[in-house]
Amino acid sequence: MGYSKMPDNNQIITDHVQREEQRLARIEDKIDKLSDAMIDLARAEEKLINIEKANSQHFERMNRFSMRMDDIDDVVQEQGKTVKVMQYIITLTATIFAGLVVKVFFDA
Repeated sequence: MGYSKMPDNNQIITDHVQREEQRLARIEDKIDKLSDAMIDLARAEEKLINIEKANSQHFERMNRFSMRMDDIDDVVQEQGKTVKVMQYIITLTATIFAGLVVKVFFDA
């Protein structure tokens, strides 16, 4: 009959140490991956913060442009009224002048 040889203690300890070293290596790899992921998240968060700042600046700039356009619109409205009055006066003056010319040349 064959008898099975039992592994000696040194072999058992060596196998155990080897398994634990492999386990620790896997844990270290996972920790490294987590560290890389956290760094990537921090970078992404920083980019989002910068995008939000840029959006805020653009929003403020658009508000300033809108206020300027409102001011320009008010000025244009006022100038439009002035132009209408000037048009009326010029038309009235031209009509009177044309009437005088007709009266002078045809009533003579």
